[in-house]
Amino acid sequence: MCCRFLKSIHDWLSTFYRARLLEVIRWVLPESLANALAKYLGGAASAAADATALATEASALAAASLALADVVDLPVVLERLKTIAQAMARGISSGSPAICVTAVALSIITLWLFHRRGRGDRVLQAEMREREANVRLLAAEMRAREAETREKAAEARARAAEARAIALEAERDGSIQTNPWMATSVRSRRSRSQLQDA
Repeated sequence: MCCRFLKSIHDWLSTFYRARLLEVIRWVLPESLANALAKYLGGAASAAADATALATEASALAAASLALADVVDLPVVLERLKTIAQAMARGISSGSPAICVTAVALSIITLWLFHRRGRGDRVLQAEMREREANVRLLAAEMRAREAETREKAAEARARAAEARAIALEAERDGSIQTNPWMATSVRSRRSRSQLQDA
């Protein structure tokens, strides 16, 4: 169930964020399961309605399920998958892929450290702290990317507004030139304004 849910989430993300999600999965899951799950998620974003595509997806899902069944510490891995799915759901509700992927990474790292706390595995904890720092750096990069996108959109809107203003001004000038009465009226107003300024 988690695998199918992750597949639907993965297909919703853009290419950039799909790659980040696969990075997170490879960080926190056993290698055999991570590879099988990555192969399943990396299949066609929308399976075509033909036997070959459906069989390929079913085969990848079966391989991921078998890899999951072979995991030694199954309850912990299942809890991680559940945490990934829940964090993805929260991210989607925010409408931000960056928040989505970052929530997954930080939730998984917190869960991993919780299970390892008190076991004296200092090397692993140091590694996870390093990974957490990398995730936070990735989150900062993604936020910068989103901010840059918003800035570009704002610039585009400003250029469009400027173009509309120029077009309106040109249209107004054209109307003045084609209407003698209006042109005379505008000239007289300008003359009065110049006299007042003088």
